[in-house]
Amino acid sequence: MSEPNIIRVIQKKPGMVNKPEVMDIEDTLEANQALVSPRGEPAVIERVYAPEFEEQRVEVFCNEEALFDSACTHNVQIGGNMLQGPIYFTTYDEEGDSLDLTDEQVEFVLAKLKTVVQSVF
Repeated sequence: MSEPNIIRVIQKKPGMVNKPEVMDIEDTLEANQALVSPRGEPAVIERVYAPEFEEQRVEVFCNEEALFDSACTHNVQIGGNMLQGPIYFTTYDEEGDSLDLTDEQVEFVLAKLKTVVQSVF
């Protein structure tokens, strides 16, 4: 069995005090579920339509309940949606597999996150 691929992503947890965090994770279902889980349980991952990130081939992922779960605090407004709970950003290849964010993509996402609406909850 081969070693899991390690990829660089950016995670943003809810709240203004929670700054985006650049991190390396194993590219496994379990690691990706943990990034979007608001309560520590396995979460179903949902890709969010985010036209403001498409020019850099950056995808945004959240918990599938991120648009509806009122138990989670608000995070950021992306693609016209106020996302609740943690989210993360990654990039992809031609087959749709996740890849490391490049330094340029990291800078792009961090700059964009400074300009999107963030809730104070």
